[in-house]
Order: sequence, then structure tokens, then C-alpha cells
Amino acid sequence: MKHYIYLLPILFIVYGCSSDDDNSSAKEPGSIEDIIHWANPEIVDAVKNLGFTIHEGNNPPNIEGDYEISPRILEATNIQGDYQIGSIFYKINISFSNQDNTTLTVNFIGKELDNSGNVYATQSVDNYLENSYIIGNGNKFTSFFKVTVNRNDKTAQVLNVFSGEITENGISSIQNGVIMLENFDQDSYFIQNNTGRIFKDSDGMAERL
Repeated sequence: MKHYIYLLPILFIVYGCSSDDDNSSAKEPGSIEDIIHWANPEIVDAVKNLGFTIHEGNNPPNIEGDYEISPRILEATNIQGDYQIGSIFYKINISFSNQDNTTLTVNFIGKELDNSGNVYATQSVDNYLENSYIIGNGNKFTSFFKVTVNRNDKTAQVLNVFSGEITENGISSIQNGVIMLENFDQDSYFIQNNTGRIFKDSDGMAERL
């Protein structure tokens, strides 16, 4: 039986930088080291350990537009007792706007739709100028977002990551990582902090809408 589930993110506790980190030389924009500086090592390690592809670089392609990831397939998870790899989750429509390659920022809105096309959950970035980071080069990119998820009357904060290659038809080889940043002690409603999932589109392409 196919499982249609709501993708729920992960919380990573941000540890303060040491004095050595504070005095280190500036990290190259668009590098893994700079992403670690923007987020923290735990977040980046968790994403990479789940098999997520990160495209480095400070000249990402323009990803502005609307796309649909459907069917959305579970590719990897670190959640104990989670659904089987290959399980089908609700599709998600994603929108990118206001990309600025000078600041390496981009805005993001997501809508998760149930089997009847009703909005199951929404995702948005509070102050994308601080809570987004896009990197990449050529046609390949990776975008990071600290996102607020609203599901019915419940709210959580997650790290939402997208990676792939821009084409005329959409985003090829797309991956979507969701890591729970803060579930506000709602363990019975959301996945636990510091856990998450990696998704892919079943045909490898997030089509343009």
C-alpha cells in the first residue's frame, strides 16, 4: 500500500562559535565552509550523511519560478522506525522568487497538497534575506531555507534544502531535504528534533507550473 505522509522537518541545535572560529579568515561565499558558518556543522553533516548532493559555488543559476515535486518519493531517512524507502508522500508545489546572487539569497514558499488537491500544509521563510542561502554554479544549485511550517493549528521550524539542475522543463535530479529544527515539544505531532528525510521526484524532474 502506498503511504502518503506529511513531510516533517528537523531541528538542529545551534552551537556558539568558538573564539577561534570568530577569528578565522572569511569563508569563501558559496562554499561548504560558508554554509557551515551560516548554519552549523551539525546541520550540514546531517544533510550530507543522508546522501544529499550539495552543489558548491557563488554563481548559482536563476531558479525563480514555480515547480511541482510529484510523486514525492522517500529517498533517505534517519528517523527511527520511519516509513520504508520508496514510500510516496504528498506532492509539494514550490515557488522561488527575489533571487539575488550578490547576497546569495532567494525567497521560498511551499504548499503540500493532499490526494484531493487540498492544501495540507504551508511552508514559508521568515525574512528570507537572513534565512536563505543559495549556492551553485552553471545550471546546478543548492538552496537552504530556515522555514516555518504551519499544519492546521500547529507550527514547527525546519531546514528545507533543495538541490538540482535547472533545465527548460524544470529542475532535473531534484532532491528535497527536510530536517526538523524545532518542533516546540510537539513530538506526537511532528518528527523529533535533529531528524529528517530526503525526498526525490519519482521521474527525477520537478516540472514547471
